Amino acid sequence: MYIKGVSEKISIFQYIQHISIAFFISATVMSMVIPRANIFIYTSAGSLAVFLLSSRFRSLKQISFIQIGISLFLCILFALSSIPISGGLGHAELERYFQFFLITGIGSLLVANFEYNFEALLRAFILIGLVLSPIIINTNYSTLLYDVDNDEWMAKIYAILPYIVASFYYLFEGKKIIFKLLSIACILLYSSMVIMHTPRGAVVTILASILVFFYQRMSIKGVRRSRLVIYGIVSIAIVFIFSNVILEFLNTIADEYELRWLLKFVASDDVSNNRSPLYAEAIQGFIDSPIWGNGIAKFHNYQTYPHNIFLEMMYETGIIMLVPFSFYLFKAASMIIKCKSHKYIDYRLVTFLFLISIIKLLFSSFFWREPAYWMLMWMVISIVHPSNSLAQTKDNKYNYSNENYFNSSSQIPGKTSCN
Repeated sequence: MYIKGVSEKISIFQYIQHISIAFFISATVMSMVIPRANIFIYTSAGSLAVFLLSSRFRSLKQISFIQIGISLFLCILFALSSIPISGGLGHAELERYFQFFLITGIGSLLVANFEYNFEALLRAFILIGLVLSPIIINTNYSTLLYDVDNDEWMAKIYAILPYIVASFYYLFEGKKIIFKLLSIACILLYSSMVIMHTPRGAVVTILASILVFFYQRMSIKGVRRSRLVIYGIVSIAIVFIFSNVILEFLNTIADEYELRWLLKFVASDDVSNNRSPLYAEAIQGFIDSPIWGNGIAKFHNYQTYPHNIFLEMMYETGIIMLVPFSFYLFKAASMIIKCKSHKYIDYRLVTFLFLISIIKLLFSSFFWREPAYWMLMWMVISIVHPSNSLAQTKDNKYNYSNENYFNSSSQIPGKTSCN
């Protein structure tokens, strides 16, 4: 399939670019593979360097003034956050957050405005996941299997989510049989870890990926989008309303049949997994300082973080960051629901980044160190503010990316978006 004279086939340098980006997005897993200080930062920086060199810094030409302005604004927020914090843990955590933002936030800006081949990117995730799987899985299960409070395993499960989601996507939409088989192997390897350790956020991410994928497939095939959205909203509402009842029922089943893995999943009757006090603290902090917030990393003075992206923004930066970035997330969700690509930014790539970052950030981690989140944000910003950005580019001889890449397997001829 050709688009504007450019073949679907990509060169070895373009494969290197996609593999380096896959390493960049999933750099957290390297902290598990190589237990050394700052390995996350080293992996991210090395991946960015390989990408920029192999692409001859082409993506830098697409950075817009609005993206630069937002980056400077966020740096100013970090500077302002250092003023009310007096020494100790606050400064240490603020510096750590700023390091993460420089490598993931600014780093993502350097590579977000690029024309990605979505299938090549999925292949890169599958290959990396399989190559690293012996090291990732090689852990003493006997000491960790039933420890519901083990943070190491929770972090490891969240880190491998990109491999699972990419494998699932490729299994149903990819073209190469060999990679379909590899995706099955990747799913089997890592799904077993999720089943045994069952962090709720990871389970929700996988289920959401399956639902979103089939929603997009059904929409493209002609099922009315409004009907699917209504069914989805009603289903989510029912599950939310009866969440504690469902947890109690699952707890009873787990006790009755000694299903240890299920017992781990329903270990708490609280659907928030005992994070309600953190949520309450974050909300109270927002009420106390709704405009400017309380400062980046200030919540970490409690030795933790809010465990929710919206509550974290509310507490740390107030509405000055919550409102615009929530708007950009809404635009991303709109692309996903409408299955609508913008020029060379494929809605499937937006969907993939959304699933592996936003859903996880609703339950755990903090967004300052999440490269997939920042790539998603910069892409959406380039769509909303297209001046001098990739979303406005019309003739680029290196366009080997998205528009028709999965036409044969996922779209009806003539259809470019959901109904």
